Amino acid sequence: MIRAAAILLCFGVLADAASKEMQTVSAVDARGRRYVSRILDTTPDRWKTDGLYAPKPDYPYSERSLHHEGLVIVRLDIDTKTGTTTYVTMLQSSGFPKLDEAAVRCMAKWRWKPGTWKQVEVPIVFTMSGSYWHPDLPKNVKIKPPGQ
Repeated sequence: MIRAAAILLCFGVLADAASKEMQTVSAVDARGRRYVSRILDTTPDRWKTDGLYAPKPDYPYSERSLHHEGLVIVRLDIDTKTGTTTYVTMLQSSGFPKLDEAAVRCMAKWRWKPGTWKQVEVPIVFTMSGSYWHPDLPKNVKIKPPGQ
């Protein structure tokens, strides 16, 4: 019985990992062209290089103390004239409302070079080692530490 449970647990972990590898996000540039990439892909997305201000999401202490982790995917609608985020839509919840709220509040502050992007989907990962929006953050994006 224990062996069967262990096999099911391993299968569940592998299936979860496989589903995250296949998840995609996209961005629409100012001309209407859509770019699609996988969440766990290590090549930089085109929209990242045009970011002017991308603060890191806060990881609420109450959620860290409970060891809550998860992936949140949000879609940002961007004013092409100013580069500011005008609307944030949650596409995928982490399963924890406080993590979702932290991600949405943070993403509303993001800015891009004017005239570059209309819409961007951003994956935000909350892990016990911290929160991040993608492992290959470009050097020109200023990161605002949580709490400042």
